[in-house]
Formats: sequence, C-alpha cells, structure tokens
Amino acid sequence: MTEVVLDDGTRATIESLDGDRVVLHSARAAPPGAMLHAKLPDAQDAFGIKVRACRREAGHALFRIEGRCVNLPRADRERLAGR
Repeated sequence: MTEVVLDDGTRATIESLDGDRVVLHSARAAPPGAMLHAKLPDAQDAFGIKVRACRREAGHALFRIEGRCVNLPRADRERLAGR
C-alpha cells in the first residue's frame, strides 16, 4: 500500500487504484463531492481526488474514502499502480 499526504498534512493509505478510481484510508473524513488534494511524499505536484463516498471503518478510527483521481500525472499513476 502506498501512502500519500493530504493538503492538511494528514496521511492516507491507498488501498487500490483501478484506472482513475481510487480507494484510500484516512483519519480525516471527506463528504461526497469534496475535492481532496493529495501528494506522494517525494513528488512535487499534488493531484486531486474527487470524493464519491466516505464511510467510517467498523471498529477503527479510519475512514474509507472512494473517489476519482483528477490531474494525476502518468508517472505518479504508474508508481501508484506498482509498474
């Protein structure tokens, strides 16, 4: 799993990436329709995640956020996909 840093400094872990669809886990909640700005720890540019759904994980303090990547550079997409 890959870790990203959100715009407020919160760290989130990417569970899966399928095309432009992404699922991540974060201590921060995000309402549907919100735009999160995320960045790989060693990347210069941030990319957006348009939130589709957000639910608290049962028995955990983390939220499962489903969304769509926006403006994700190809090099970063390939790194996240493990290529």
